[in-house]
Amino acid sequence: MVRTYRLIGLLLLAALLLSACQPVVAQTQAPPSGEEVTAAVNAIWDEYEASLLAGDVDRWIAQWMDDGVQMPPDMPPRVGKETIYAAVSGFLSGYEYTDFVIDNEDAVASGDMAFARGTYAASFAAKGGGDPMSVEGKYMTILRRQEDGSWKIYRDIFNSNVPPAPAAAPTTDVAAVAEAIDAVWREYEASQIAGDPDRWIALWAEDGVQLPPGSPPVVGKAAIDARDRSDLEVNDYSQFVITNKEVEVNGDLAFARGDFMVTVAPKSGGDPMDFQGKYMTIFRQQPDGSWKIYRDIFNPSAP
Repeated sequence: MVRTYRLIGLLLLAALLLSACQPVVAQTQAPPSGEEVTAAVNAIWDEYEASLLAGDVDRWIAQWMDDGVQMPPDMPPRVGKETIYAAVSGFLSGYEYTDFVIDNEDAVASGDMAFARGTYAASFAAKGGGDPMSVEGKYMTILRRQEDGSWKIYRDIFNSNVPPAPAAAPTTDVAAVAEAIDAVWREYEASQIAGDPDRWIALWAEDGVQLPPGSPPVVGKAAIDARDRSDLEVNDYSQFVITNKEVEVNGDLAFARGDFMVTVAPKSGGDPMDFQGKYMTIFRQQPDGSWKIYRDIFNPSAP
């Protein structure tokens, strides 16, 4: 009888050891119903609309996955959450939405991925003034379910329902272009003296390039914006004077050449410093007829 009990005990111990050695199978999430997917997608679009109307890019980017990709029309894809954030932040620094409506027409899930399709309509205006602009179009978006059961935007592409407006006829009146460029320089000076990077970056084309001395080229509006913000965090400009010496126009491009003089002091303390230099800048006329900085290079006039 004792042997029997020992044998039973050994068998139980062996069974416990075998069960402890079995691999743990992860519990998968239950497949979402169509109603759940539609509700989740609509909730994302509600927050998408509200955050853009509020001009809150931090709220807006929270709807995206870290490795998300946004594919807007007429420009290269924006790959990764940081790139998407920089682009939309740059846009919202110069513009504000007055209306944004997304109508989801279709939402289908398979496993941890879902696709949504629908239409959008939005209105926005430049913060510096000007007529409001409206856009409407359609989108297709891939969303991915997260470990906590929420959904985030994974891939997104959209385009317009309306044919592009014909480009404004290039301005050939050199005097008018020179006046427009002078207005850009006045705002350039004033925004730097005011320490206002939002006003300053609004003067640049989206695909602008800045070529400052002593550092590599700064490519794209978002990178130019980041560089200027870093500079204004540590420096105060008390004087900024840009003087055009020459302007020439060729189609939708114009070049300006001239001199500049600045007085700058570190915010941490120290004597103001004066700098003089020269520049050559290419401007590009925009579809609305305005001119923005497209390429810019400058250097000092003294060692």
